[in-house]
Amino acid sequence: MEPSIPGLIVCAVIILIGAFLRAPIILGLPIALAFGATSIGAVKALGGSTPLISVVFVLVLLGLASIRRSLLSECATLFREHPIAWVAVALGLYSFSSAIILPRLFASQTTAFVPVSGYVVEVPLEPVSGNITQTGYLILGILTYLILSIRLRSDVLLRRAGQGLFAFVIAEASLGVADALGKMSGAGDLLKPIRSASYAMLTEAEEAGFARLVGGYSEASAFGAACLACIAFCYVYWRRTGSRRALALGVLMLLLTLLSTSSTSYVGLAALGVPVVISFVRAVLTDRLTKEDLAIAVAGIFGAMAVVGIMLHDDHALDSVFKLVDSTLLNKANSGSGQERTYWNMRSLASFVDTYGLGVGFGSSRASSWVVAVLSQLGVVGTALMMTLVGHLTFADLRVDPRSPLAKTAATAAAARAAALTYLLAQSISGGSADPGLLFFYALAVVGATRLRLEAQPDRSASPVAQLQVLTGRASL
Repeated sequence: MEPSIPGLIVCAVIILIGAFLRAPIILGLPIALAFGATSIGAVKALGGSTPLISVVFVLVLLGLASIRRSLLSECATLFREHPIAWVAVALGLYSFSSAIILPRLFASQTTAFVPVSGYVVEVPLEPVSGNITQTGYLILGILTYLILSIRLRSDVLLRRAGQGLFAFVIAEASLGVADALGKMSGAGDLLKPIRSASYAMLTEAEEAGFARLVGGYSEASAFGAACLACIAFCYVYWRRTGSRRALALGVLMLLLTLLSTSSTSYVGLAALGVPVVISFVRAVLTDRLTKEDLAIAVAGIFGAMAVVGIMLHDDHALDSVFKLVDSTLLNKANSGSGQERTYWNMRSLASFVDTYGLGVGFGSSRASSWVVAVLSQLGVVGTALMMTLVGHLTFADLRVDPRSPLAKTAATAAAARAAALTYLLAQSISGGSADPGLLFFYALAVVGATRLRLEAQPDRSASPVAQLQVLTGRASL
């Protein structure tokens, strides 16, 4: 392995930050996720693959867990308290088996899309390096979920995990701002020195005359997906706690999303707006408007008034913005890249049929939608396992009395869930891999640990005094 100096430096800085906050790995892992184009080095044995720095934190997490004397008993407790862990393990085993068997079983019977010299080309199905690397990332994600589920039984570490998610948002915002300042000032890509992964770096591209923001990633769509996840996290946490810090971060991430020029982020932002509007209308009809609802309404009104005022002052002032909207949204499907990505999805679905619903194997091909990638690579069985995990995360009961000591913990878990599901939404718009990502498994562990805390409460709807009475045996049964 050839180590990457920029990657090692970034890792060292993240570890120092985490150590200062007394949780170098629990905090460091989510921060590392923001560096989506920074590699720890090149692995020649895997065809020059460049694993990201987040892998380092996962491996350290697994290494520390493996030397715990109580690991076996903790694993037994994990599978008893978290039955969904069995599904996660089954998904890992099935994905590993599919990556080995299916590309060989259906070799040349259908086609696959694989990256070659920075381009995605269609070739007859056969085993490729992606079977190893992509499956490896998925298994590391599942192992991360399992180990975190064990470690987050500690209240202290569960709080640290929540702080880690805030650190992830701050890291995304910082890298996005640095990228924006560099491009707006004419200095170019300020983050180029840390982009050490072997991906095709589309970091200085433009869209309708606007520089595309990529943050710590290799392209605007990946940065846009991360921005959407951060917005969802901040919004949910703000609504449940009224945190000004979350509100400020959310507004900043919204601004970066609008500046990203990513079609993925714009479509995803519109999709996120639907439940917000529905919630507002329901609050109006039931006469339950909150100050947060009013704040959103006022911000929307002032934003609309500002746009109208600019247009009245100068009819052509927003022509460049309209051109950007036209190129990224209205005519995106008719563009060359839009038609290419549509073709990827169509052929991937055809591969699902060609393999009789078994799939082409994890990592064998890429699509332009996470949902299509899962279906075409894992088939019916693997898709059912994946959707079971998504459903468990979606419908986990995180209700709690606002006066409960666990209110902020529940708010953090709800925000983490929103971030993970929003990220999957963005990946379903333009993602090419079937791996739901480390953020998904991190959130799954946080939500699972929080749910256990809430279930241990005597009565979630009761006041803290009543809960204390039950715990001390002073309440009548």
